[in-house]
Amino acid sequence: MDPFIETASGRRVTVITPEPENICLADIAYSLAMQCRYTGHCGRFYSVAEHSVHVSSVLQDRGHGWRVSLLGLLHDAAEAFVGDMAAPIKWHLDGLREVEGRFMQAIYSSLCVPPASKDEHAIVKQADVDLLSVEASLLMPSKGHGWENLTDPDDAPAIQCWTPKQARTEFEMRFGFLTNHVHGERLV
Repeated sequence: MDPFIETASGRRVTVITPEPENICLADIAYSLAMQCRYTGHCGRFYSVAEHSVHVSSVLQDRGHGWRVSLLGLLHDAAEAFVGDMAAPIKWHLDGLREVEGRFMQAIYSSLCVPPASKDEHAIVKQADVDLLSVEASLLMPSKGHGWENLTDPDDAPAIQCWTPKQARTEFEMRFGFLTNHVHGERLV
């Protein structure tokens, strides 16, 4: 039997070869809403789900369209299954990117979203980095001083530090909003 993760809904998601039929939006939203960014070392609870909603909103505000905004919402979705890990540790774990990639493929398939192109991934990554700068300045003891690659975006969203329940709801509502609008725009 392949090792598996049991989700909040009781589904069993295999780790080696995650199957799309065992992945659902509700489990992703629940898990991301329960995980605190920065391995919990920020001044207030700030979930991966809230972060993802903000990345998506920034992309929409920058005029990148519904599909890219949807990709922004889902950019950390694999963390629902592998956890949110501090970037300096993540960079040193051989194979983690491959595991995350397999989960992202299964997530995209499950949610009927074609995977991000390299260009789309770069656009989402820039919004992610820009938001990191805002988050660090508001939530971390150092205010981000001494961190590498921080920017000073003009279009920063209001970081509200939602409760897990509110973060889950906002994530699910954002997904519904974006997928409803994608019908007028081609996904690929």
